[in-house]
Amino acid sequence: MNKSWRILPVVILLAACGSDPAGPTTSSRTRTDPSALFAGGVPAYAKDLDGIAQSRLLMLRAIRRVDPCALAPKDELGAAQPPLVGAEPSDALASCALSFADDGPGERVTVSLVPDADRSAGEEYFQIHGLTVYQGRSGDSATCSFFFDSGLAKYPGAPRDIPDAKIQVRAERHDHPCGLANSVATAIAQTKPASLPVRAASAKILDADPCAVVADAHKAVVDFADTEAYRCGLVTLPEERSLWVEFHRLPENAVSKFPASTQGDAQVWADPAALPLAQLIAASQPSPTRPKASGAVSKRAPAPTSSSAKAKSSSGPRCTAYVKAPDAGASPAPSSPAASAAATARNAEQPVYIVVGGQIDCPEAKRLAGDAAQRLGIS
Repeated sequence: MNKSWRILPVVILLAACGSDPAGPTTSSRTRTDPSALFAGGVPAYAKDLDGIAQSRLLMLRAIRRVDPCALAPKDELGAAQPPLVGAEPSDALASCALSFADDGPGERVTVSLVPDADRSAGEEYFQIHGLTVYQGRSGDSATCSFFFDSGLAKYPGAPRDIPDAKIQVRAERHDHPCGLANSVATAIAQTKPASLPVRAASAKILDADPCAVVADAHKAVVDFADTEAYRCGLVTLPEERSLWVEFHRLPENAVSKFPASTQGDAQVWADPAALPLAQLIAASQPSPTRPKASGAVSKRAPAPTSSSAKAKSSSGPRCTAYVKAPDAGASPAPSSPAASAAATARNAEQPVYIVVGGQIDCPEAKRLAGDAAQRLGIS
């Protein structure tokens, strides 16, 4: 089915009229103290790292403190065609999943803050409201993204020796993913508030540093090529083994099939096959299909993958351990009793887990997962 997105022309018309360069604050957003995003010193495990590495960790911490769902202008997108019908934190926690009225199976749009982003090969871009919006690089015709500077680099306490974090809109759709991604990115750029929205203070797991839960107890260095807001790649010293820690919402029925044991006060599940998270999620869900005309070729967008889906070396032992964390505010406040019931059901079926894996055997993976739960005070 062909779709035409009618968000973009409306927003561009508004941009041409001009307004406060900081951008208005819509009714679905609240202003916050700008100093809160970079409050706090360098984490203990990073004291011996160089200045650039410390700056990267400070930027990742600030990214964790921003609420990506509050970036989406719900009033504007809700009045568009097709209208926005929902926005909730995605399973990967760092992004917000937007739902539109005409979404098909396997189709998704996400909004997130990322430390950096790759431009498209042709460096396609446009300017709106004083911001330069770039098209992201993609090798998949069913996936398209746009991004622009978030402004985090201008906040009090922000590091000055690394690039600004980006607000990224990514669409995975059967038809015209760039049209929708462009429209949503334009709407966000047009209405971006002067102060980025901060997550609820009760969201403890969402403010936690995945590096700290292991690096403080291990002599290890951060592998920034494998580190994101809610994932930390580490290399132990002197063995030079790779470890990683990730916070991720996962189907409970997928994790509960693994053998369980107790580490301290926490119940821990271990997967000796070290199945990547993307495969674990895909295996636990029915494959979505979409009706299509006879002879048509499916353009189903691939499932989103985290860094844990990368190919792994076969050398040494491998194991992945899981420990469940409480929801800890991972879902936004429901807008209605029906939304509250849906959020409760989702949180029960897909809790947030602390996941530990890498070149380690299962006893060590389980111990690290249990230690991580204890360090976060959530066991």
